[in-house]
Amino acid sequence: MKVIHDFFPATIVAVAPGIVQDFMTVTTNRADVPNGNKYFERVRVVILENDHSEQILMIAGDHEEGPRLIFREKISNLNWSGSKTKDSQALMESGKVIAFRKTQGCSTCGSRLRSWSPHITMDSVKDTSK
Repeated sequence: MKVIHDFFPATIVAVAPGIVQDFMTVTTNRADVPNGNKYFERVRVVILENDHSEQILMIAGDHEEGPRLIFREKISNLNWSGSKTKDSQALMESGKVIAFRKTQGCSTCGSRLRSWSPHITMDSVKDTSK
């Protein structure tokens, strides 16, 4: 899979299916988040393209035990703004809408998300059998 976009640190807004009429109207402005939907700061957003030209959106977040994949789904329609620092929107196959953009600042200087790879999404498992 080829990385198309990689945003870190990023802000996202996740909206459940059927909440908005036009997915391109969703923004990352915290004040505009529809009730009951999610706003996240300091995450990493990666868009990959597979061999079939399908795009997949992955979102990783910091966790006390290290970076964790918190969302992964195929994109059915992507509204790319043309800039990492402007809001873009992805309509997912399930009908969810994810608005995202790269943010500025050093509030994530100590984040382990910087070294997270979208190609390694499984936790390693140590064989403890003897």
